[in-house]
Amino acid sequence: MSRPDRLAPLTAGMTGAPAAPPEDPPVWTGSSPTLDALETELRGTADPVPYSPSPLTRFAMTWRDTVWLTLMFLTPLLTYGGNLGFSVLMAAAGLASLAVVPPERRRSVGMALLFGLLLLACASSAWSVWRPDLARLDKPRNIQGLTAFKLVFQLALYGSVVAAMVAVRRAAAKLGLTVLAVGLALVVAVVMIEFVGSERIYLGIKAALHQTARPDLARRNIARAFYPLALLVWPVGLHLWRQGGRWRALAVFLLVGSMGGAGAFRVDAPFLALVAGGVAVAAVLRFGRPAVIGGMAATIAYVLLAPLAFVGHGAAGLAASGSAVAKASWGARLDIWRFTAGLIEQRPFLGWGLDASRSFPGLIPLHPHDAALQIWLELGAVGAGLVATFFAWMFVRIELLRLRDPPLAAAAAGSLCGYLVIGALSFGVWQEWWLALGALTLVVFAALRNARRLRRPASPADQFAVISG
Repeated sequence: MSRPDRLAPLTAGMTGAPAAPPEDPPVWTGSSPTLDALETELRGTADPVPYSPSPLTRFAMTWRDTVWLTLMFLTPLLTYGGNLGFSVLMAAAGLASLAVVPPERRRSVGMALLFGLLLLACASSAWSVWRPDLARLDKPRNIQGLTAFKLVFQLALYGSVVAAMVAVRRAAAKLGLTVLAVGLALVVAVVMIEFVGSERIYLGIKAALHQTARPDLARRNIARAFYPLALLVWPVGLHLWRQGGRWRALAVFLLVGSMGGAGAFRVDAPFLALVAGGVAVAAVLRFGRPAVIGGMAATIAYVLLAPLAFVGHGAAGLAASGSAVAKASWGARLDIWRFTAGLIEQRPFLGWGLDASRSFPGLIPLHPHDAALQIWLELGAVGAGLVATFFAWMFVRIELLRLRDPPLAAAAAGSLCGYLVIGALSFGVWQEWWLALGALTLVVFAALRNARRLRRPASPADQFAVISG
């Protein structure tokens, strides 16, 4: 526009002539690739771009799935008369998983608490009253007597396999869980046949391997199958139930057979663990969050207050009054627990040091047969506090899981209660195969979670509400 044209509206107003109407702004009629892409992204109408992992990522996925399937194939075999092999199996799986742990799983509150407990256990060796015989360490098998040495590798290896198996793919998770379920059902069937047939299958296998086995020990070894079953029956049963159809009948057989077999073989700890686990499953399904909080409170009270039940004229004194008609094993347990509580009174803060339970032969056979009392005896109140915090964290995780998948959270509560009950009655805290079985249970639950697409996780506000209570 020339200068006279621009001045026309002004001069028209001076001369009284009507001003010309303003020109309309230009209309954009073209298109811009950048703006079009932005509009498509905001509207969400773009076609999803297929994810194409790198060859290295594909190899890591396949390797994790292979380790997982191998674990599930071998677990039923070890359940039947080979429980001690779980430590070797999980250690080998941990070595195979070190390089394929997802980066987001390398930091965990639970692992931090266990690492703190490990540091305390190793440090307590300095004031422990137990001293291993170093002259016997010339043979590799005797190195197992160095508990602190073993715990370092167990935390690293068992922790790596748990962290790695979280990323197992859905198809592999389903297949592995089905293999495990069928294998454990076969174990239950074989064990029941052994009960009727006087352990002939087990003794025949031993004879074929040119190994001697006493019939009484064969019965005891077969009965050990119910310890893994007491922990794994809940996640495996849930997987079968979700499959529907005839798989549900197999889930019922697995649960009823495990409880009936444990009762028939008179193995008290697995039977009580199955009963407690069933109560926990039903409570979480029926009452939800109050049941989880109640389980957390009961666990913390057990860990922190266990010595008080056996000191002086505590609950143990009432229980001992009926020891004349009780089983000899229960009477022996009560004597061990009372003696252990007396030792805890003498050194309540830092305890007697790692493996101190071995220093009282004849009074404490290797360990007190109670997890809380052993922690108090060897690591004192500091160790008991760390253990109580760890289990409290696990119950918080169960509650967060319940917000997304209540049946899976109920199954987790059942297995956790089973582990606590067996630990309170039977094995030592540091037994490697028992720790490995606990880690294996976590692996199974991780795969069970991957086998089903869950709802959107709870928001940070919901998680804070759960933790703050």
